[in-house]
Amino acid sequence: MDILIRKAKIDDLDSILVLNKALFDYEEEFNSEYNLNWTYSEKGREYFKKRLESDSSIVLVAETNNKLAGYILTFIESHSIRSKNPIAEVENMFIDKDYRKHGLGSRFLQETKRIAKERGVKRLEVEVEAQNLAAIGFYKKNGFEDFEATLQMKID
Repeated sequence: MDILIRKAKIDDLDSILVLNKALFDYEEEFNSEYNLNWTYSEKGREYFKKRLESDSSIVLVAETNNKLAGYILTFIESHSIRSKNPIAEVENMFIDKDYRKHGLGSRFLQETKRIAKERGVKRLEVEVEAQNLAAIGFYKKNGFEDFEATLQMKID
């Protein structure tokens, strides 16, 4: 399968929104707290537009036959409480189900890591729903290790 990984352009915005909505729909299996209307809201669209235009972002897409098969969005920032800066967080990654199991996720991470390293990033991190064992296994297979744990309590 011939799939090109390239830097996203502002013209990719609508296709990225479609992929992000599919991500939210998928993630609902693990977390019912996502606002499924957010992606297409004014705030959602503006979030992606700003990320696409920001020098602090790494946004890559996988393209095949003039169609986007997936995307990864990573944001770089420094944290004053951390001694190793800057840090890049994979905020979103999704691959259309028809294009999974072809190594795209690993290719996305390799290219993101390469670009992040060029920009002086010291660590790449990602948050994953604790119940999404497939995603956790995927990230660990690609070199991620347990670092922090976020615990939550519902208050009714």
